[in-house]
Amino acid sequence: MKAHLAIVVALCACTPQIPSLNTGISRNDRLDYDIPDRIDSSYIAPPAPGSTCVWICGVEFPADYDWRRDVIKNDVEANIFLIRDGEKVYSLPVKPSKKTTTEPNKHHFLHDAIYCEYCDTSGTYLLRNGKTYARFPGQWQLIGLLEKDSKIHSLWRAQKGRGFMLAEDETIKTSRMSAEAIGSLTSTPFWPTGALYESKGKICYNYIAEDGSHHVVRDGTDEHVWMNSDVQTLYDVRVIDGKTTAIYSKRYGGIFLRQGASETRIEGLNEVTTIGLKSICLFESEGATWFMCSYEIDETFEYHSVWNGGTKMAMKIYQTHAYMDHGKVTLMGPNKDGGLCYLRPDGTMVDIDVRSYRFSWRCACVHEGHTYIGITPREKGKPSIWIDGDVSEIPVNGFVTGVYVVDY
Repeated sequence: MKAHLAIVVALCACTPQIPSLNTGISRNDRLDYDIPDRIDSSYIAPPAPGSTCVWICGVEFPADYDWRRDVIKNDVEANIFLIRDGEKVYSLPVKPSKKTTTEPNKHHFLHDAIYCEYCDTSGTYLLRNGKTYARFPGQWQLIGLLEKDSKIHSLWRAQKGRGFMLAEDETIKTSRMSAEAIGSLTSTPFWPTGALYESKGKICYNYIAEDGSHHVVRDGTDEHVWMNSDVQTLYDVRVIDGKTTAIYSKRYGGIFLRQGASETRIEGLNEVTTIGLKSICLFESEGATWFMCSYEIDETFEYHSVWNGGTKMAMKIYQTHAYMDHGKVTLMGPNKDGGLCYLRPDGTMVDIDVRSYRFSWRCACVHEGHTYIGITPREKGKPSIWIDGDVSEIPVNGFVTGVYVVDY
C-alpha cells in the first residue's frame, strides 16, 4: 500500500493537475445564454505567462436528454463547453441563430480560444468564442487554422467538388476553384493547425493543381514541385525545416526521400516492407523529417509504421494516430474490445478497457511524457479525462471533442 501511494504522489508531482471539476456556470446560464445585458460573453481570462494548462472542449446537453440517440441533432438545447484546468471557463449555446452546431468536427481549439465554423445558404462563418470573426460567400469546410502575429489565417475546402480558399482574418488572400488543398483539421494526426503549418517562420500549405501537379506555398510564394519522369508515385510533399520535401517511389523500384536537392533511398522500405502500402504522410518534429506509412493487406487487416528518416520507430495494427513529444512517438487507436490502446515510445502497450467514442485524433495528446485522453463512454455515463491512468469525471451530459495541453 505504501509503495502504491508513493507512485501516486510521484505522478501528481510531475503531471499538470486537473482539479476537482467545477462547472462555474449555473444550469440556467448553461442552457440559456441569450441574456441581453451579458457583459462580453466571448471573453476568456488569459492564462498566466509561464503556466501550463490542460484544456478540454466538448458538447453538453440537458441532464435528461439521451444524446447518444442523435449526436448531431440541433433542435435541442446544447452548449459547446471549454474547461481549463478543471474549471469551466466558457459555454457557447448551439443554435442556428448563433451559427453553431453540435457536430464534433465543426469547432476547434487554438491556443486559448474556441473557434467554430458554420455554413448555411447565407455563406460560411468563422466564430471566435461565439462572436463572428469572419464571413465568406459560398459554402466551405475549414481545413487549416493558424494564429500568427495577432492574425488568424484559415484555409478552406469547397463543400462540393474541388477548390480551396486562403484567408487572413476576414480577407480572402487566395482562391482556386479547381485545385485541391492537401490536409485536414480532423483526420491528419500530426498537424494541430491542420492543412496550414509553419516552417522556418513561414506559413505553408500544399495543393494539387488542376493539371495534377503538386505545389507548396510559403508566405504566398507558389512553388511547382518538379519530379523526374522515373517517378512512379508521389506520396506526399511538405515543407520541412524550410526545404521542399517529397517522398515517392520510382518505376524501377524503391522509396525515395528528396529534401531540397538531396535525394536518399529509404533502405528500410523494400519490396517486403511495402506489400500493401497504401499511403505515406510526411511530417516534421523538432526540425527532423518523419513519415507515417499506412498498409492495407485486405479489408480486415491494416497497420501503420512511423519512421524518423530511414529508421522505423514504431508500428501498430488497426487504425492509428501518432502523437509526437520531444522527438518521441506514441501510437494510439481502438483495441479489439472497443476500448483504446496506445503504444508508448518504449514499446510497451497500454489498454484502456472502456468502450468509448473518439470523434477525432484531437481527443488525446502527449505532453512532456504524459498521456492525456478524453474518454466518452458508448454506454451511459459521463465523459472523463484520463491522465497516465488517473481518471477524473467531467460533470456534463455530453461528449469530449478535444484535449489540449498548452505551455504559455
